Amino acid sequence: MPYRYLDNVTTADVAFEAWGDSLEAMAVAAAHAVAHVMFPDLDTIASGRPHTYRITDDNLDLLFVNFLEELIFAKDARRERLKVTSVSIHRKAGLYVLDAAAWADPIAPGQHPQGTDVKAVTLHRFSIRQLNKRWRLTAVLDV
Repeated sequence: MPYRYLDNVTTADVAFEAWGDSLEAMAVAAAHAVAHVMFPDLDTIASGRPHTYRITDDNLDLLFVNFLEELIFAKDARRERLKVTSVSIHRKAGLYVLDAAAWADPIAPGQHPQGTDVKAVTLHRFSIRQLNKRWRLTAVLDV
């Protein structure tokens, strides 16, 4: 599990740290951390409808905030659970471009245990940094 929840950051929200040997691996870990807060049993999203999305931004932090917000949007607007399976990130014309692939399935309240209702990814203490060739993201979720 390449993420952990941070108890000493906030009292009313959920904070976590995700990491990976690449930006892409860190992105998948961060997506799983966010999804796990909302849906504790991610293993039940092993298949379903394939879902892809693209996020672009000139700022790496905002790219990741918007990427993670897609998981919350899927829950709130489409009533779907997303499990990100892969991410690719590249630069094009001064922008970061993030392409994500995920499994999506409808939320079934009696079937799928639901966790905490996440409202947003906040910018409070949000950071992405590279330390010793490993990428690390810290985020606080508004719940």
